[in-house]
Amino acid sequence: MASSSSVTEREVREAFDVWCRQNSKLPGKDLINVLRCVGFNPTEDEVDEIYENMNVNEEMYLEFAQVMSATRLCQKTVENPEELVEAFRIFDKHGTGCIAAKELSRIMTTLGDNLSAKEAEAMLAESRIDSEGNVNYMDFTRKMMM
Repeated sequence: MASSSSVTEREVREAFDVWCRQNSKLPGKDLINVLRCVGFNPTEDEVDEIYENMNVNEEMYLEFAQVMSATRLCQKTVENPEELVEAFRIFDKHGTGCIAAKELSRIMTTLGDNLSAKEAEAMLAESRIDSEGNVNYMDFTRKMMM
């Protein structure tokens, strides 16, 4: 999950207010939307883990304080970019700093916190793919950690 580490309460409040539906509460199913509005990119599995940690589910309505707690949980799970680069380096067979976009998609959908094919495709759409179909994984990591 990528994020700026300095998400403010004001930013969360603004996103919360946009998605609020009933009595100043957020439908649990919209938590993922609020998190994405403030710069996180959680997978559905990560959001399910947040629900579990908070003892809520997507059918419940969340108060602002609960959404702030979810934001803090996201900030704690942001991966170390150096560790991510090292993990990608394992798949860099020629030491070029690049991985084939298809391979990167396969990695994202089969290893670790598996992304859906749609989520992986969206992340790759944000990336610069060279004429040979490769992605510079250091640039990719930097962009995803922003």
